[in-house]
Amino acid sequence: MAGERGWVMRIAISSAWRGRGPASALLVELERRLIAARVSRFDYLIPIGTPDTAARSAIWSRYTDGRADVDVAALVAASELFTPADIEHAARVAAQASFERDLEAIGVGAGAHGRLGASTDDYLAALAQCRPTVTPAMIDEFSADITAHARC
Repeated sequence: MAGERGWVMRIAISSAWRGRGPASALLVELERRLIAARVSRFDYLIPIGTPDTAARSAIWSRYTDGRADVDVAALVAASELFTPADIEHAARVAAQASFERDLEAIGVGAGAHGRLGASTDDYLAALAQCRPTVTPAMIDEFSADITAHARC
């Protein structure tokens, strides 16, 4: 703490403890103590890493509406360093491209192009156009922070 400001620089949780609540409990207690010390302003900057395979699969399943003709596993593999916001952006780019293509297809009959809507290729092309927010160096730094600061 410094005067009326308080900072939480880092909270790192071992992967064995993720999802079990210790980071949330620490933040609640820190906030309580900062308020008790009459700190008028405090900010959090908490790196959480990128979504794992299961999380990316769930995110892609949401954006593809569970369509059986979309290869979610291929999208998951192609979006390893993507944040949820990066994935949303790629999904929107694919949706826009397929929407424009589908409008043209409707003019000549839907049968001329096949099924309407974004395909696996549309999503993969969108991913190729988008740049992930997170770099491998950032992942390495995050992993080092967790190792250095985690309490097991």
